[in-house]
Amino acid sequence: MKPMNIDVHQFKFNEQAPEISSEEGNEAGGQEVAIIGISVRLPGSDNWRQFWDHIEAGVDSTNSFPEQRRAFTDEFLQWTGKRAEDQSYMPGAYLEHIDQFDAKFFRMLPTEASLTSPDQRLLLESAWEALEDAGYGGTKLSGSTTGVYIGYVGDLGGYNYRQMIDEWVDPQHKPASIAAICLGLSQVGYPIFLI
Repeated sequence: MKPMNIDVHQFKFNEQAPEISSEEGNEAGGQEVAIIGISVRLPGSDNWRQFWDHIEAGVDSTNSFPEQRRAFTDEFLQWTGKRAEDQSYMPGAYLEHIDQFDAKFFRMLPTEASLTSPDQRLLLESAWEALEDAGYGGTKLSGSTTGVYIGYVGDLGGYNYRQMIDEWVDPQHKPASIAAICLGLSQVGYPIFLI
């Protein structure tokens, strides 16, 4: 990681929530909203604190394509009949630990998890981490009338992922792959028995 020249002092970052008057709260339709937990997964940063430290230090998270991913990608390309040596990989900002999804924690079968879109696996992990960051990890919300709301827009590559699954997954696993691709985010509530 290379240092960058960024003046981070132009950004204001405060862990304390600002005071909101009752009049300001009423402007939001009489409903007060509080964001009490946060989670991010960014290249070179497993959480927002690491990310902020990297911003302050001017860290550039651009690296070469990870060797482990290259080995996996090359193996997949050979399996599909393509020549791995014809592929080139560009430097980029790559996420770490993408192979460490805990399917059992989210009550998913290993096959279902392996066919689930990687961005949905990351979303499940991040949603749970946000609950933990807010102090509601474990079973603290079990039996409560808690709702989990997530704004999620699938990436445009999602169609390519579905196409790849349809093309390369053994037909006997097709029902599992369809369920995995259409995964509802209800799995976020499984570890705390909200569902």
